[in-house]
Amino acid sequence: MSLPSNKPAPQKDSIVRDLTVLLAYDYFKYPDFKMSPYNTGRFKIFLEQCIREGKIMTGHWHRRTWIRFAVLSHLVSSSLSLHIQHSTNNWDIPIAKCISVVLVASLSPRSGDVAWSNLYKAQEHLRYHQIHLHRGGHHVNRHCSY
Repeated sequence: MSLPSNKPAPQKDSIVRDLTVLLAYDYFKYPDFKMSPYNTGRFKIFLEQCIREGKIMTGHWHRRTWIRFAVLSHLVSSSLSLHIQHSTNNWDIPIAKCISVVLVASLSPRSGDVAWSNLYKAQEHLRYHQIHLHRGGHHVNRHCSY
């Protein structure tokens, strides 16, 4: 494997993922091919030995980037800051809008899962009345509607 100049060894997860792709190809290309439990055990022992010798590393090399969280956090804080700067008569609407954005983002849906278009039939999308918020063990029966 070619590695970045400062990385000491390939990651175990990368090797296992690549082997999984190769095995899937072998199962497709050669229907009689089977990975025996003996070979699986030998491969696991080989990986553990390489980890002990420092030829393979575990964990993450780069710090993870939480891009979706960073964008969502900036969006919500900007929206609330705007209402703080220009004042608002009622905080229910800005908070309801922020909650709706956060709820949709937390589901990780496609846009068609939460937006209604002419191609969808009546019940094929998420509706806010289907979401029930719970806080501190008490059921809050609020329906967001826009």
